[in-house]
Amino acid sequence: MSELSISLEWSLQEESLIPDKFSKSHTININNNLIKAGSAPEYGGSDTELNPEQSLAAAISSCHMMTFLALSAKCDGLSFLTKIKHVLFLVKILKVKCVLIKLN
Repeated sequence: MSELSISLEWSLQEESLIPDKFSKSHTININNNLIKAGSAPEYGGSDTELNPEQSLAAAISSCHMMTFLALSAKCDGLSFLTKIKHVLFLVKILKVKCVLIKLN
């Protein structure tokens, strides 16, 4: 596994730290890749910045895709990408045969 370095940088942009009034904007540094982040707009953040809910959903989606591709690669060249929304696909490896089951 490669090295992972994560740091967060936030600074107070107002005169004092007052509930619901302070800036939620911060920077996430992942292996020297900077990402502008904040809270969700419903919690005073900007819709142009990545929020924790989006980060978590993206991480889970990326992990799911990588797992799917790794399993697909073991199935005699089966490989395709699809946009999945509100549908769960389960991939099973049965010896050298793959079965794709759509779960609603």
